[in-house]
Amino acid sequence: TVTRTYLLLAGLTTAVVSLDLASPYSLYFNPAAVVAKNEWWRLVTTFWYFDTFSLNWFFHMHFLTLYWSSLERNQFDGKTGDFVFMIMFGAALLLGLGTLLGVPFLSFSLVFMVVYVWSRRHSFQHVQLFWFQFRAPWLPWVLMGFSVMLGGSPTIDLLGIFCGHIYYVLRDVWPLYLCKSHETTFLPTPGFIQNLFDRRPRPAAAAPAAPAFNLAGVAAPAPAAA
Repeated sequence: TVTRTYLLLAGLTTAVVSLDLASPYSLYFNPAAVVAKNEWWRLVTTFWYFDTFSLNWFFHMHFLTLYWSSLERNQFDGKTGDFVFMIMFGAALLLGLGTLLGVPFLSFSLVFMVVYVWSRRHSFQHVQLFWFQFRAPWLPWVLMGFSVMLGGSPTIDLLGIFCGHIYYVLRDVWPLYLCKSHETTFLPTPGFIQNLFDRRPRPAAAAPAAPAFNLAGVAAPAPAAA
């Protein structure tokens, strides 16, 4: 659901700009305009605009659909709040880096951030891309190479890889080595986000029933189901 919504927003934004109903100059991330002119929409539209319809646009939409939806359906199944928080965390990091480096549009970086997380959580999986086959952790770097060939900037993709690595370390790596319980995380999803997106409680695993013993110390057979 989250992937489809983001894909719809990206497609609509690109269509609106292509039809000259809006200008990219009113969408790009401009910290000065956000603060001085209260143009707060720039904080989100910078993640929705992927340039005009082109081969590079379809390239990123394809991998957004493929890897975002895979991550949402599998690792984040029943955890929509966690998935949304991952995207929000990456977006916040990218806004900070975009302010420092003067990057106007951060949509491509956000796609790469989530693709990087997918590649790390499927580290033993092999990926087939055109005529090449390689392990999943190489995927962001291979995609960056293709993006550069299509006219993209490696800096944009590297920002996404960097933010994805920060999330992966805080969420998956450090708890594994530094916490007694692997359920503990250094990057917990805020409760209000879970309450907003995870309306149904997450199913808890049922504890197995203890076997009943008779006086001889022999386990009694389980009662037949009615």
